Amino acid sequence: MKRAAALKAVGLGLGALAGALTIIWLASGAALSLLPADSVSGLARAQASFPAELETRSYANPGGIVAQAPGATELRLKRFLDRVVYQARGSGADALFDAVTGERLSPLSEDLVRQVATRDYVGPGALETLERIDAAAALPGLPAPLWRARFDDGLDTQLFISPFTGEVVARRNRLTRLHETLRAWHLLGANGRGAFALSLAAIGVLSLALSGAVALGVSAWMGARRRAKPAKK
Repeated sequence: MKRAAALKAVGLGLGALAGALTIIWLASGAALSLLPADSVSGLARAQASFPAELETRSYANPGGIVAQAPGATELRLKRFLDRVVYQARGSGADALFDAVTGERLSPLSEDLVRQVATRDYVGPGALETLERIDAAAALPGLPAPLWRARFDDGLDTQLFISPFTGEVVARRNRLTRLHETLRAWHLLGANGRGAFALSLAAIGVLSLALSGAVALGVSAWMGARRRAKPAKK
């Protein structure tokens, strides 16, 4: 009987573990639904931008721009801050050029990146730090290098700006990081970034299977003992 009780306790423990993981899955899903989408994405504190009309004037020869951007497959004329620029795109050719003088602007200076950050951000905070990050390991999920602008607004808002195009490629804050953590738990690591959560998922599934197997084993063992026990006369 002691062995049966021990096996039953193991089965109950495994079932409890599986139940706890189910609660985590449900709770993380409920928490995700409560987070405001605009705040998570950072758009709640981003300046709304609209295409600006270009001036009617002479611009630098596009051929000269392409010659400065080997590998370019696309050339676009657009407004950037207070000037009109050519934006070249291609394999290793992303860059900005002054559309009037043809001067190459990329990689952007710290002053230009600062202007991009302060114009893009709309919120109660001020620019706290601006640093260029070249190590890919420090930018998980983002292309290096990037400039990181951090604002002291209570949410630790961070803008990641390309030094080649001046585009804000990502916005992150405390709610973004909370959302990523909850999502990793809710998806049980299916997005490839929650290895620990994935391990818990495997443990949960295994726990369910083992608890069922233990319950069946205990039932079969006790039934066999009853059948093997000689009947009293």
